[in-house]
Amino acid sequence: HKCDQPFIVTSSEKASAMCPKACPYYVQNFRAIETCSFLCVKAEDCAKWNPHTKIADGWLRICRSPNINHCRRFEPAHDKCEICQGGFHRTSKGTCFPDWAITVPIGVILI
Repeated sequence: HKCDQPFIVTSSEKASAMCPKACPYYVQNFRAIETCSFLCVKAEDCAKWNPHTKIADGWLRICRSPNINHCRRFEPAHDKCEICQGGFHRTSKGTCFPDWAITVPIGVILI
């Protein structure tokens, strides 16, 4: 694949076919009318082709959306929540935790 040039992924696509080092991230082409249209892009171009996939995931080599449940607004290009949905509060790690959750210590009783 070449940088910034759309291609259609088919069932015959080799799973080992990767994007070049100059543009190592797969992103779904949100601008295309064809289904299964993708591009190889640089990290900073992830949102250019798909506004929902602002995170360049180096492990998976894809552009993806944030992965935090119950988040109303995400920190730009990070897997951290800026503002949680109602009924949830933001933790120091940027995740959302229910306000109503009760932490109960569980111990082991040996007889």
